[in-house]
Amino acid sequence: MNPSGSCRLVAAFLVLSFLPVLAQTAATGTVAGTIFDAANGQPVRGATIEVVGIAAQTKAVTDTDGRYLLSLPPGNYNFKITAQNYLAAELEGVVVSAGESTEASTVMAAANAVTTVEVKEKVGAIAATAEAATQERKLAATVSDSMSGEEIRKTVASDAAGAVEKVTGVSIVDSGYVYVRGLGERYSATMLNNALVPTTEPERRVVPLDLFPANLIDQIKVLKTYTPDLPGEFAGGLVQMTTVEFPAQKLLRVGMSYGFNTRTTFGRFESYPGGGRDFFGFDDGNRSIPGNVPGDARLFRGNFTQQQFQEFGRSFPVNWEPTSVTSMRPSLSYNVVGGNTFGRIGVVGAVTFANSPQRYGEQQRFLNVSGGRPNIFSEYTNYVADSESVRLGAVFNAAIKLNSANKLVFRNTLTRDTDKEARTFSGLNGGIDGIIQAQRLRWVERAVLSTGVEGEHLFARLGNSLLRWQMTYSSSTRDEPDL
Repeated sequence: MNPSGSCRLVAAFLVLSFLPVLAQTAATGTVAGTIFDAANGQPVRGATIEVVGIAAQTKAVTDTDGRYLLSLPPGNYNFKITAQNYLAAELEGVVVSAGESTEASTVMAAANAVTTVEVKEKVGAIAATAEAATQERKLAATVSDSMSGEEIRKTVASDAAGAVEKVTGVSIVDSGYVYVRGLGERYSATMLNNALVPTTEPERRVVPLDLFPANLIDQIKVLKTYTPDLPGEFAGGLVQMTTVEFPAQKLLRVGMSYGFNTRTTFGRFESYPGGGRDFFGFDDGNRSIPGNVPGDARLFRGNFTQQQFQEFGRSFPVNWEPTSVTSMRPSLSYNVVGGNTFGRIGVVGAVTFANSPQRYGEQQRFLNVSGGRPNIFSEYTNYVADSESVRLGAVFNAAIKLNSANKLVFRNTLTRDTDKEARTFSGLNGGIDGIIQAQRLRWVERAVLSTGVEGEHLFARLGNSLLRWQMTYSSSTRDEPDL
């Protein structure tokens, strides 16, 4: 028998076998959507969506996110939605086209509530909208305020500190520390994705909010009273931040911006030669202790000779004073957010980068009181600080729906904030009773890492009870070499 002829027969048989499957796939479309609670905007789990008016009984059940999916031939359909403790709802005139996906969502009213609901044919996800945040605030059991992702993106804030400052009763001190109702940061706490975040500051107990880029935040809530599920270590307020959530459909958002400052942009700027990766906020080792200097020994025990001390000193880079840049570039910012759902798996990721130079100028005057009259002790009339701030953040979250009642979510967040500063000042110093001129070079790296897994499990036989659990690992680092 001819081998090539056999191969052709097998190929033809396979093609003919799969033709009905391919034709059936091309001749159907899908309907997907989310069922929401009309009172609080939360997803309704375990709701049954049944197609009305067709011979074969076709139905679907919403998962833990309130989502459902139906595969139907092309046509015009009506849906009936039922759920325990809810009034029945309907979706009419849902058009299904071959090879296309139609989004059809709606809301359901509780059975013990009298609610007038306007149902639209297509309703998008509302978790990150201003309307959802307002409704959640009305129904919350605590005194709280919140900002949705939609509201955050409308502000000009580049970080969470600038966004939360818009919340009533909240003020930001020292660029990142939150004061709630006038109480300092020691009376506040910060949570990221329902887990406490450690601070990067050695002398403060709360993490500064300027570490978190606004583009990575989907919701910010400020709670001013307690509930049993919250940590009891705050007296002023608790700031809860949630990173970007999974999209209901394919998402890609790209943004970039440039900023100009009349005091900084295209003007003189003081800096210093650091490393090749300073622009991205990473030290390339140029600021590290030289290799010939012992890192685990005390230098002043008398174990080293004078010649060794001289060699130690010569090994450090000679970098004592700032250098001038004649024309400083504008500040810049880039961000990318993307996500999609692939069957039972949903992924979302976001990356943001910003580099912002800023020149600060001020006059400093220190007084002491002698004989009932204030006298000038020190006065610096020429005080200039040039700072280059670099912010880098990344989020990668993934969800796996094991079935309609069980889901696992993996959340990963990394933020880095670097400040490179050159400061010069001159004037009268009362300590030595003379005129001084001084320079200061500074480099500070701060980072926060949060990674964890959480699960949701729906028990239909227990009245659609929902069990949630979460495990999170968070760490913070701070590196400030003595230049």
